[in-house]
Amino acid sequence: MAQNIASAVEEQTATTEEISTSAQQAGDTVTQTTGLIQKIAAGNETVYRSSKQVKEAAEKLNNLFKDLQKLLASFKV
Repeated sequence: MAQNIASAVEEQTATTEEISTSAQQAGDTVTQTTGLIQKIAAGNETVYRSSKQVKEAAEKLNNLFKDLQKLLASFKV
C-alpha cells in the first residue's frame, strides 16, 4: 500500500513538473508575442509618420506646380 502511495505521489510530482514547465513555456511565448506586437506597433507608428510626411511633401510639390503653372501662363502669347 505504501509503495502504491509513493508511486502515485511520484507520478503526481512528475505530472505537476510537466504542467509547470508547460505553463512556463506558455508564459515565455506570451512574453515574446507581446514584445513582437510592441515592435509591430512601433513600426506602424513609424510608417504612419513617414506617410504623413510624404503626403505633406506631395501637397507642397502640388502647390509649387500650381504656382509654376500660373507663372508660365503669364508668359503665354
